[in-house]
Amino acid sequence: LALVGRFLVWPQISQHGQSFAPLLDIDSPWIYVGIASELASLVSFAATTRSLLRRDVRPPAVTVLQIDLSTVALSHCVPVGGAAGTALGWRLLTRAGVPGADAWFVKLTQGLGAAVVLQVLLWTSLATRVSLRGGEMRTFEVLQIVLAVALAIVLAIRLLRRKPVRRWIGRRLRGRWVWSGVLAQRRRGRIVTPVALAATNWLLDAGALWACLHAYGHTVDPLG
Repeated sequence: LALVGRFLVWPQISQHGQSFAPLLDIDSPWIYVGIASELASLVSFAATTRSLLRRDVRPPAVTVLQIDLSTVALSHCVPVGGAAGTALGWRLLTRAGVPGADAWFVKLTQGLGAAVVLQVLLWTSLATRVSLRGGEMRTFEVLQIVLAVALAIVLAIRLLRRKPVRRWIGRRLRGRWVWSGVLAQRRRGRIVTPVALAATNWLLDAGALWACLHAYGHTVDPLG
């Protein structure tokens, strides 16, 4: 730890130390809007996790929030943080009384669902931008749209091909009822709540970024 701190951490702090002054020297109410938006985003993230759990194994909201804050913190501190955060989230959920199959289903579904919702938001914003600024779009922006759509198609194909893998995981975890439960939820319309919470999470993240940029005098087109 001492060697890592001396040769890896300290050079980074020294190199970026000059950035701390402008970060702290700010006098704008927009920074508080950004902080509040990010806190609300984290609460929405935890609410998404809790909404995916069955009611009979659902921990209290405060417990789920603590678990998700821990996983988010770890995922931002270690290499390949997404995998580490998912594993930690599963362990903490099982310690809170959630069955292992339920915990794996929730974390995997949350990650996949968040990615899908983000793509939908991206397509929606791109389509709106094209409709509003069709004549003003630059070649680079059009290329970005084409690449985004191509990437979305590739991701969709890969996800469809992994369907047998998901079934295999469900059988290995003896959680076949989990997948049938997802279909039942979808039939009852209960899948709307996790999707709405995931979209709220992303939009609040974007709002936090916009507010922080605005606090430093950089007004950005929200659609862009």
